[in-house]
Amino acid sequence: GMHDIYEPLDPPHRKPIPLEQAGDCIGTEAIPCDPSKIIAVVPSDVPDTTRPLAAIDDDAKAMSQHLIKFFEQEIAEGRLPKNLLPLQSGVGSVANAVISGLAQGPFTDLSIYTEVIQDGMFDLIDAGKVTV
Repeated sequence: GMHDIYEPLDPPHRKPIPLEQAGDCIGTEAIPCDPSKIIAVVPSDVPDTTRPLAAIDDDAKAMSQHLIKFFEQEIAEGRLPKNLLPLQSGVGSVANAVISGLAQGPFTDLSIYTEVIQDGMFDLIDAGKVTV
């Protein structure tokens, strides 16, 4: 699955969430449910609705280009590996612009954490630049 269902212990017994790599999985992929408690399944053809993203504007593109240039400089100085370190993308037009910009950049074999997959992430995946 693309997600895990994980419930940490209640405080004060809570431990660190045991994720160390972008591809690590914890918990379960489904919520257990006694089938005898299910009384109906309602199929629906109603499409999900989402708020449209703002278009990638010149400011967002400039931020993306600055970040990519920063990554390139850090690689050149030996402070980052060529595939960067695991990245986490946020949500919104700037995050979308940055991720989309990475699709045009020189970086490959990227590891990425994200809570939402936006158009830029699909571009990055389609470009074959994401391993996890």
